[in-house]
Amino acid sequence: MDDNGWTPLHCAAYYGTVAAMDVLLEFDKSPAYIGDKYRNMTPLHLAASRGCIRIIEGIILSCPDCYELVDNRGWNVLHFAMATLNIDELFTLLEIPPIEKLIHEKDVRGNTPFHVLATVTPSNFLFAIIDEVEGDIKAVNNNNVSVFNVFKLGYPELQQEILKLEESVGPYQYGVMRVNKEHKELDDDRRRERDEERKKEMEKVKEMEKVKEMEKVKESHLIVAALIATVTFTAAFTLPGGVIQDEGTAILSKKAAFQAFVITDAIAMVLSLSAVFAHFIMSLLMKWISTQASEYLLNCGAISTMIAMGAMVIAFVTGTYAVLTTSLWLAILTAFIEMTTELLREKENLINKEDEQGRLPLHYAAYLGYDDIVDVLLDKDPCTAYKADKEGKRALHLAAGNGKATSENSQTVNHVLKNPLLGNPVNQKDEKGNTPLLQLAASSSFIRSFISHPRVDKLAFNRDNQNAADIILAKRLIVESRKIKGMNVMKSEQKMSCRVLMKSETENVEAKDEFDEFHLTIAFHLLNCTFYAMIAMAFAFVTGIYAVLYPDKNLAIAACVIGCVFGGVQLFLLADSLENMLKSWNMLKKKK
Repeated sequence: MDDNGWTPLHCAAYYGTVAAMDVLLEFDKSPAYIGDKYRNMTPLHLAASRGCIRIIEGIILSCPDCYELVDNRGWNVLHFAMATLNIDELFTLLEIPPIEKLIHEKDVRGNTPFHVLATVTPSNFLFAIIDEVEGDIKAVNNNNVSVFNVFKLGYPELQQEILKLEESVGPYQYGVMRVNKEHKELDDDRRRERDEERKKEMEKVKEMEKVKEMEKVKESHLIVAALIATVTFTAAFTLPGGVIQDEGTAILSKKAAFQAFVITDAIAMVLSLSAVFAHFIMSLLMKWISTQASEYLLNCGAISTMIAMGAMVIAFVTGTYAVLTTSLWLAILTAFIEMTTELLREKENLINKEDEQGRLPLHYAAYLGYDDIVDVLLDKDPCTAYKADKEGKRALHLAAGNGKATSENSQTVNHVLKNPLLGNPVNQKDEKGNTPLLQLAASSSFIRSFISHPRVDKLAFNRDNQNAADIILAKRLIVESRKIKGMNVMKSEQKMSCRVLMKSETENVEAKDEFDEFHLTIAFHLLNCTFYAMIAMAFAFVTGIYAVLYPDKNLAIAACVIGCVFGGVQLFLLADSLENMLKSWNMLKKKK
């Protein structure tokens, strides 16, 4: 052994003298396990770093258990071989069973041999090797960088490490490692071209993420806009107060509140349909229009939806106001506290009036969590807290069971607890034997003041012989089983996504262009059909409203004008979309 820790076998491996290696190994195999003083490299590492496949095979054949040894950076023989051997030699090496076991081994920085391969090799080489040994392109290092990301975006830290290994240092006269010429990028133009490709890939990734986010937002907006359009269109023909049977005209057409209802309902319907149309265009043409155009359509739809929501709320309030006379429970459902107080002042007997389900106004207020109204009703008549509906549920049952009795919104419950005259409702049972505490346990709500109150029976059982603890435990078991199922689904999805990623590299461009042209033609016809259908819907809305409101000419004309505005908005969106479609069509023609 010399001053550098090299034995004669180290020299034979580094300089590629096969005959000397055979003689030395026949005489003594122990040097094959000795690392040098610089990098703790064994003769097998030196042979791999110089790309000497015959010496690698000879050492492994003579010393089959030396393949697992690593240098001071954690590199094994396969880390070096990935950078120095050509594709045929690498296939030969990977056919040796012990070597194939090293494909997932990591160095001190978490880099696998495939990280090295992705840093120095072209794509056909990388994917051919990965297919051969069923490698994992999603394997990540300590910096959470995957093999696929190294190949697509580069990994400067590992590139610098490999470049340093080519420098002459210490006993390594020709460098620690010699990267195979087939792997190198020979000129600066190639490097700049690869950097530009990586930048483009980064921009594509960012744009794809933005498009995915826009699609998620679009789906939720589309649902909201469609619901608003459905509700407002129906409300226009189910007018508050009804119609005069002989004439078919609105009974309340002279009331200001009713007129406000008609106008705001028409505005809400027009804007929501415009939003639906914008989102439909975006879904149909997202593949061909630019990201900026998609973002513009998304913003148009979002703004229209928000304004439509405000108009719908106003229409609801004005329509309710137009027909609301002596119905206290309706006032509670619309959360008009002032109206509730006023009605109670005029007709106190309404507080005990039951509906078809046997529920009082207090039941609805407790169910919906309207704390101010609960206070008003209980102050007026505390006895209503004892009264049950046809299912045996009292106000406290409804408050606890609906989840409205939370730590932030617990006035309904606390009002009963603080009132010494209202002791019985705390532990009274409904027809299923559930007390308010059991309802609270079933709804996943938590009120410390309710649970710790001395009047609450913590050991109460229902007719199924369950107490609060039994109900909570049963719910937890259901949640845990769902989590386990979810984890199994995620694992299967990860395997599928890896296969899809590999297939995406081999798409046929010509077939894709032909499909895009066909899809674009279909999209054009669908867009036209949808446009005419929505215009017909707007026309039906305008004519129907006019027929009902014709005694009040001003109101009828105002509703018709709003409907015409909708048609104008649709024409604008259609023209803008057709322009983008024509641009995409021309681009496909140029490719041919």
